[in-house]
Amino acid sequence: MTPQIDYGPAHRKFIFTWIDEIPDSVLEGGYAVGVTMYRDNNLRLDCQGLTGHGPYQSYNLQVQVQRQHRKKSSQSWRNLAAHGSTVALTFVTVNEDLRQAAEYSAQAIRQRLKMSVTGAEVNGDDSGIKAMCDSIIDQLNGW
Repeated sequence: MTPQIDYGPAHRKFIFTWIDEIPDSVLEGGYAVGVTMYRDNNLRLDCQGLTGHGPYQSYNLQVQVQRQHRKKSSQSWRNLAAHGSTVALTFVTVNEDLRQAAEYSAQAIRQRLKMSVTGAEVNGDDSGIKAMCDSIIDQLNGW
């Protein structure tokens, strides 16, 4: 089982900085299920698969800690690396027409990834996963 870790400010800053470095072309480009879309020695962005069905299908994007994590840090990072833990996630619609909307811009996807980080505070919003889930529900209700 993945350890439940409350990311402190240093962890969040590291994850947020990494998310900011993902090229726009990766986040706005084509997605392929089961593919690592972007990586470095510490973290990777994977397209884990599809969720939902029909017009409600979305790609499941996850930021995960590399098993050979290079960041020299606390025991919590070593625990994450040992489990290949997901530290951020979001969903992006399969519908290409909807993906043209502003909520699927690279910046919007980055924002949702950051909001999903446990204990995250993004632009004064500390509601983390709840805000991301509410956003996904709003998207589904709009279909």
